[in-house]
Amino acid sequence: MTENSHRSSPSKAIENISPEELAELREAFRVFDQDGDGSITLAELRIVLDQMGLEPTEEELQDMIREVDEDQSGSISFVEFVGMVKRAVDTNKSSREELFRAFQVFDLDQNGYITMEELRTVLQATGDHPTDEDALEMIAEADIDGDGRSEVEKNEYCSQIYEIKCFS
Repeated sequence: MTENSHRSSPSKAIENISPEELAELREAFRVFDQDGDGSITLAELRIVLDQMGLEPTEEELQDMIREVDEDQSGSISFVEFVGMVKRAVDTNKSSREELFRAFQVFDLDQNGYITMEELRTVLQATGDHPTDEDALEMIAEADIDGDGRSEVEKNEYCSQIYEIKCFS
């Protein structure tokens, strides 16, 4: 298996992307492609990431480009950029689905909330025996909207793990 065998072909990167999404991706690409030459160089990548408060090393920047640089030009073309974003979205979608399945394990009555009793029941089934105080503390940590209920809904569960809203 070659190093690039896990990558899709550049032409496939744009398949199944709506014209609106492509327009958004072109705009995002322009942010990185500061000289407008149609490619993102290591220097341009550094500038944008620095502006975002990230300070990658030279080696990290080279790795980022190498990872998506399918034509080995030393820079990222628009098609390569689209492929990179598409892979990131697909990975994120898969992670969200796994989190949702994990949430469903705890949400015994499938009502979209994990109650203290459900949490305790599942943990006890795995051999853990939390006290009421422990279970309340776990739920309180995940109840990020502070709605005062001793329940955790799937959005809060996911947000606690990723620190982002991952279900609408």
